[in-house]
Amino acid sequence: MQAEYGFGAQDVFLQKAPLSFDVSVWECLLPLVCGARLVLADPGDQRDPARLAQWVREQGVTALHFVPPLLQLFIEEPAVAKCHSLRLVFSGGEALSVELARRVRQCLPGAALHNRYGPSEAAINASHWAVREDEHGRVPIGLPLGNSLCAVLDASAQPLPAGAAAELFLGAWAWREATSAGRR
Repeated sequence: MQAEYGFGAQDVFLQKAPLSFDVSVWECLLPLVCGARLVLADPGDQRDPARLAQWVREQGVTALHFVPPLLQLFIEEPAVAKCHSLRLVFSGGEALSVELARRVRQCLPGAALHNRYGPSEAAINASHWAVREDEHGRVPIGLPLGNSLCAVLDASAQPLPAGAAAELFLGAWAWREATSAGRR
């Protein structure tokens, strides 16, 4: 995440997810690792869009993560139009619709929107996609993030061409090296 997004002392993260939710690890540890400032929201604030917008404005929050239903509620809050400090908004945990992506970009024109994928049993985030203005159809889950490996494989764990219906396998580069050497 640090290598991809260049977080640093200029960034402010709002930790709002309950600690039992996997993204809370990202919200807490990433700012501490990269020297950013961490602001702790009050318990329950993740369900209050007006309060979240207030945190963003008062604390100069630059990066936020939402699951799409909470992102929808957040951008419907009128005070979000004044959240000028946001530079990155992340969505993950569920499919991000093109319509919601367009609405986010309209409401927060100064913030880049990134869709992320990574089931918690594999990684908080295994792939990412910088959402573009011309998205249509579906917002992709994107490309592997960091040392992640994302592969579409058949039942015999053999690669398939783009567009083929199959399973998505997630792993790390070490797994890739082991499978290419014939070890599974």
